[in-house]
Amino acid sequence: MSDLVITGIPESVWGTLLSDAAESNLSVEDYARQLVCDAAARAILAKSHDISAAQLQDNLSAFLRIAESQPIFIHDELGRRFALISFSEFERLTGTSENADN
Repeated sequence: MSDLVITGIPESVWGTLLSDAAESNLSVEDYARQLVCDAAARAILAKSHDISAAQLQDNLSAFLRIAESQPIFIHDELGRRFALISFSEFERLTGTSENADN
């Protein structure tokens, strides 16, 4: 994994990072890493309707966070397509509930 050093962050931005990281129970470094990974995942999605299974594997956490609010379409090396959706969206679509009796 590569390292990244960012200098010249304005004080107001730094304050927001500190506050948001604390609110998320993450270190500033972990929170910033999450922001960068999420931004990269969103950039990938903006360029293509589908992502590859390898892209999903490389940045799984970011794509899972994005899937909480929008579907992620995935294709594998065999050309098969899949959709990654949140469990609440799955429940909405199927009319089921995790707490429903089986």
